[in-house]
Amino acid sequence: NLSLKGDYLTTNSIFIKNNSDKVKVVSSYIHFTFNIEEELKQKGSFFTTGNPINQYYIHTLQNKIISSDLKKIKVGESKIVEENFNWIGVGDKYFVRGIIYRKPIPTKFEYKRIDENIIEFSIHFEERKIPPNETIEYQADLYTGPKDIKLLKKCGFEFEKLIDLGKWLGPIARPILLLLKGIYTYIPN
Repeated sequence: NLSLKGDYLTTNSIFIKNNSDKVKVVSSYIHFTFNIEEELKQKGSFFTTGNPINQYYIHTLQNKIISSDLKKIKVGESKIVEENFNWIGVGDKYFVRGIIYRKPIPTKFEYKRIDENIIEFSIHFEERKIPPNETIEYQADLYTGPKDIKLLKKCGFEFEKLIDLGKWLGPIARPILLLLKGIYTYIPN
């Protein structure tokens, strides 16, 4: 099930139904692969600007951001983050693709660099029991768009925090950025 929310945001739902007469246990995960070389070939498409994806971000339920420069991940290296998190994003300097989890919340994130161009990501969820003839739902929003604080803030779960303006200067830089954007609406150059 997919519905467009506007401003680069879609809501996605996956339903799993137990048609049996016994309780089923579901262990689920989402797995996706980024091919950096292919990303560069897609210049100007809806999903990419032709700049390589160079950063990933995770927002945990403990309100911290975990991020890493993808260029620093060595071939064969993998990492597992075992914390509940609200959202995950990958992006370049100007654009981001992110998944904001509404229900249930993921419990583990894993990445692995296969070769110079291919990075695999896996997002794992807790096991869930499905009673006979019942349905469970996985719901997430998908954001694919610019790193614009106003747009990211609409997504919720502090999604705008993936724009790193610094730990100490961030509280000062954010209002200045908003002021500059406000001025730009009246005096574009």
